Amino acid sequence: MPIEAEALTTGGIIALVVAVLLALVGAVLGGILGMRYHRKVDQYGADHHRGGDS
Repeated sequence: MPIEAEALTTGGIIALVVAVLLALVGAVLGGILGMRYHRKVDQYGADHHRGGDS
């Protein structure tokens, strides 16, 4: 089953764009989740630090 070079190039470009977009979405979601986690950890540490020194 022969495939034209143009079809392969177009498919490759589409695959590249999809991969880049998925990586971007994953990075943004990971950053958001990491920020939420670290805010909770920082708040926990600040609450316990203040409570222990009083």
